[in-house]
Formats: sequence, C-alpha cells, structure tokens
Amino acid sequence: MRNPPLRRHVRRGFAFVLVLMLLVVCGILVGASLQRASVSSMLATKQAEGYRKHHEMLGIRDYGRSWLQKPENKPDQLAAYAESGEVAHRFVLDSNVVILISVRDGQGTVLRSLANVTSAETRRWLVEVLSRVPLERTDLTRRSGPPQVSLRSASDEVLDALAGFDDKVSAGLREARDKRASNPTELQQALQRRNVEDLVAQAVSQYLTFEPSLWRLNVEVVYPDHVNRYTLLAEKRNNMTQLHEWRPVGDSEAERLFGEAMSRTRGGVSGQF
Repeated sequence: MRNPPLRRHVRRGFAFVLVLMLLVVCGILVGASLQRASVSSMLATKQAEGYRKHHEMLGIRDYGRSWLQKPENKPDQLAAYAESGEVAHRFVLDSNVVILISVRDGQGTVLRSLANVTSAETRRWLVEVLSRVPLERTDLTRRSGPPQVSLRSASDEVLDALAGFDDKVSAGLREARDKRASNPTELQQALQRRNVEDLVAQAVSQYLTFEPSLWRLNVEVVYPDHVNRYTLLAEKRNNMTQLHEWRPVGDSEAERLFGEAMSRTRGGVSGQF
C-alpha cells in the first residue's frame, strides 16, 4: 500500500532538518579545530620568538662585555662617550643587522642592596638616603655596584636625597654637578659658596665620586623593520669587568634609557647612525 503524500512530505522535512543539524554540528567542530590549530600555531610562534630573543640577549651580553674589556675603553674614554651621548660603537653583521652601543654613567643612582656593603657607617648612610627616595621611583636606585654616587650623572631627586633635603646643600651639589666639578676641591668650593658648614660638606663629599666605575651600556639591535633594545650594567675596575645586569628594554622604559638615541633607529635601519 502506498504512503499518503502528506506522510512522504513529513519524512522528507524531518530528513532535511536532520541534515541541517548535522551540518551545524560539523561546522562547529571544524571551527573549533581551526581555532585550536590557530592558537597552537600562535603559541608556537611566541615560544620560538621568545627563544630567539633570549639567545639574542645572551649574545648581546657577551658582545657588550667583550667590547667593554678592550684596552682602549679606559675610564676617560668611557666618560667621554657618556658625555657626548653619541654612539660609541657600531657593528654591521653579515645579515645587515646593525648593533649600536651607547654608554651612560651608571653610578648616578643610590645603591639599594646592602648585601656587599661592609662598612657599618656606609650602611647607615645608605638607609637614610633610601628613606628619602620615593618607593615608586625605582629608576633612582640600583641593585649593585659601589655605594658611592657619581656626582655628574645624579639627578636632582638623588642629590636632594643625599643632601637630606637641606636647601643649601642641594643647591651646592647641583651647582657642582652643572659646572662639571671634577674633584673634591671644586665640590667643596661650590658648597662653601652656599654657606654649607665644612663638616657637613665633608660628610656629603665622602659618598660622592668623580671617577665612576659603573657603566650602563645601552644596546640597539637594528633590523630592517624593527629594533630590539637591551641594557647592561657593568663595573670596570683595574681592567677587570663585572656584569651586574643584562636585560631587554621594553617600550615604556626605552625613552628614559635611550632618550634621543631612539630617533636614530625608530623604524629600523632606514635611519641614519
């Protein structure tokens, strides 16, 4: 006996709905698989990039230390590089990647780690100075290096902290820094012009240095379409070099560390340097 026409239409409609449901389910499964594959690919790319940057950083660390150890890079020469703000070293790799090194006086901040400070008097002084530095201003302190602060590269905030917020002492320290005082006598004269007592001037002077041994090397690795930036903090004393810090520099910190040098390399190797 033949099925009535209405029943045949119902069965066909049910089959059509079932096919649509299967298509939707298959679409969802395919989309999920593609998304999973895309996420996996993205994670693999990030891991590979992180691996590459890590090894690039280690290479820059070793290259920077090797350059700093060269006999011609004496303290006077390093100070001249820091004073000029220009590129101290330029090297072009076979792949046309350019490495630029600039030098900064790295001793103009306050030592915040007391682990290697043996003098009890120096430890007390550092604790007092650090108590005057705002906690959020981590750029005014450092983890390693000598306890003495380089007068030439100390900021106003660091000098105020060294002076104990004494206006006369602060003014004398700023004058000595701005006039590029090169020895304790010139510093004492600047403080005397501000009517700072001799004992106070001597107490402050003993924690300042005019011959820094701590240097910051700011390194730019310039590719055709981007620039990777790194910073190294190294101590050079008696022809011995010790690296205290090496790390990549993010965009938020690059302006402060590299300053005008960034304009040379912004956008890759199209800049002039």
